[in-house]
Amino acid sequence: METPVLPVLAFVLSGAALSGCAPDVSLSDEMRGSVARLSLHDSGQGSQTYAYSEQAEGFYSDGRLTDPDVFPLEGEGFLKIFRPRDRGWTTRGLLEVITGAAAEIFRAYPDGERLQIGDVSAHAGGPLPEHASHQNGLDVDLAYYRMNRQEQAPELTSGFAEQFVGKGGRVSRNFDLERNHALVRALVATGRINRIFVDAALKKAFCEFSRAGGNLERDEEALRRLRPWPKHGDHLHVRILCPPNSVKCLAQDEPPPGAGCEL
Repeated sequence: METPVLPVLAFVLSGAALSGCAPDVSLSDEMRGSVARLSLHDSGQGSQTYAYSEQAEGFYSDGRLTDPDVFPLEGEGFLKIFRPRDRGWTTRGLLEVITGAAAEIFRAYPDGERLQIGDVSAHAGGPLPEHASHQNGLDVDLAYYRMNRQEQAPELTSGFAEQFVGKGGRVSRNFDLERNHALVRALVATGRINRIFVDAALKKAFCEFSRAGGNLERDEEALRRLRPWPKHGDHLHVRILCPPNSVKCLAQDEPPPGAGCEL
């Protein structure tokens, strides 16, 4: 498991020592990348170009969010939960990545439940109760897909409905390994994912699933970005990269090479 290096001030202010969602936030040796508000403009010759404006600033555990977007309450293949918390504020990049992957999985598995989106960021970013990161609109918590296809009531604020890792690292039979594996692959295929945090037992299950299908080499990049972290047996935590063309987003170093399946 990686050893996180936290900016000390951000760690103290955000209560990270008590949080299960403060994962893996070591700073890079250099600042790079950006987070941007993305819009499409016609170039006048029938092609479209991307125009950016700043949204995310600073680091995942010490940042802020300006001119935010917000996750819709529902859409193709997704449902926003924990609604009374008012923590659905986001960057356009994260919104695109998550809603795009949710729609892709829903089309492939139309009989399944929708992807349930938990905490993202506060309206202006900054410290978020129960989290050390989620400060600049680049982190989001998602419920795992379940074999029983159930969705939890969106107005509840008591947390994710089910813990999928029991004593001794036993993975629940209700954990839909196939769809969750497909979700991870769809997210990483965007080329915009920094890390996805899951329980160590679930990382092992993902590795075994790829190995059993003869796809360990094919899935290496997805598995590389899948990082084991405590207290992520009831949800996965997705973190996107700082998109290009911003000077105010602080990038995190890349995860180590290899699938990381030697657990």
